[in-house]
Parts: sequence; structure tokens; C-alpha cells
Amino acid sequence: MPARNKSADRNRTAAAPAGVSLAEVAYRGLLEGIRRGDLRPGDPVREQHVTDWLKISRTPVRDAMRRLEAEGYLVHERHRGAVVATLDDQAVIELYALREVLEGAAAVMAVRHASEMEIGQLEQLVEESAKVRDPKVLIEYQRNINDLVHRMARNRYLVKTMRMLRETLFLVGTVVTVMPDRPATLLREHRALLDALKKRDARRAEQAIRGHVRSALQSRLQLRAGAAGSDYPYVPFPAATARAGPPKSRAATKTNRNRSRKEDA
Repeated sequence: MPARNKSADRNRTAAAPAGVSLAEVAYRGLLEGIRRGDLRPGDPVREQHVTDWLKISRTPVRDAMRRLEAEGYLVHERHRGAVVATLDDQAVIELYALREVLEGAAAVMAVRHASEMEIGQLEQLVEESAKVRDPKVLIEYQRNINDLVHRMARNRYLVKTMRMLRETLFLVGTVVTVMPDRPATLLREHRALLDALKKRDARRAEQAIRGHVRSALQSRLQLRAGAAGSDYPYVPFPAATARAGPPKSRAATKTNRNRSRKEDA
């Protein structure tokens, strides 16, 4: 590589935090891009574009992309190269089934261990979120509320597991920015959880958070169906011990309806 280019690379990577490798900087930058929606499912990820975006040389970017591919955030497609992974509907249902169980456990633990100060902090976040109109800011409030409830649980392994699960859900995207009724629903759900925590009612807290997760799943599936340009039938949330089958397609639903009419005749 010519001396001029080496100097340019040194200038581009000089801002890396002390003690953090450039590959880690690239990894975090790409993951944050997926989280924010700058990189959406199905979008191609090119090494050169990433180097220009993050101001990092190609070798650490390549290492970061390999790591993201190994973790399932990127997939390699023929003729396209690396693209942001896309989760199918069955994978989304399975992820939310796991999330419902973990969030329910977190709510019960939070009732037992949360301090009055933490509950007061949660109330402040919830009421502040009611005044927010910017969808991106509302997403941050949602994340802060979830993080606080998880910390209230006083279980480091639960917090770690929930963080990993949330990172996987980055691939699904967000519904709060495009579903017009979702912010109001979120506020009702958060207030229900807050009320249960104030009263130290573990059963109600678990019900509130599980209902919140189910509601989020249904909004997610409706949004995905709308993006696909087809009607999506109601999909009941699977029980924790039940195996969820894939939702029926519009064509399959129509076929079953025609078969039923013939049998009735």
C-alpha cells in the first residue's frame, strides 16, 4: 500500500477508544446501525461502504462482518454478498415466546426486589414518555423502561440474556415508528405494569408484562403482513409449552374455506 494511503488509514482510525480494537469498533458500529434501522433486513453490507461510514480500514471491518455473520446478523447471498439477515414469521413468533417468559420472570423479581426509588424512576420515565411525539425518542424511552425493570429484578444472568435477545430482535425492526396506535398502547401497558409494581402485586405485574409482549407480537406481525402487501390472519400467541406452527398464508386460508364449502354442500 502506498505511504499516502497508510497515512490516511492512520488518520481515519485515530479516534478509536483506548483499549478497544478497531474490529470491535466496527462490530459495535454495524450492530448499532442495525439497531437504529440504518441497516435494514435484506440490505447489502459492503466493506467499502462500511469503511467510508465508520472511517475504519478494511481489515477490521472484514473481521467485524465475519463475526456478525457467525452470530446470525449478516448472511451471505449469492450474487449479493453480505446482507442484513431477515427473520421469517416463525422465527419472530419463537423469539417473542421466549421474550414473554423472560419478561414475566423479570416482572415477578422486580416486585420482590425493586426499591421505592427505582419505582419512582420508572414512574418518571413512563410519564415523560407520554409527552414524547418523536418516534425515535419514544423508542429510547421504551428501551430505558425495559432496562430499568430488568435491573430491578436483581438477576445479572437475566439481564445478560435479555440483552442478547433484544439484540436479535434488532433484525425484526421497530413498530412504534410506523404503527399509529402503538404509542398509546405502550403507555397503557407501562402504566399497568407500574401500578402492579407500586402495589407489589407479582401476579398482576407478570400479567401486564406478558400482555405487553403479546401485543407487541401482534403489531409486529400486522406490520410485516402489510409490508408484504397481503392480509394477515389473527395468530394466537403460542403457550410457553406449546409448539407454535407457522401461520397460514392467505392462499391456504382461501383453499381451506373452499374445501369447507364443498364438504357442507
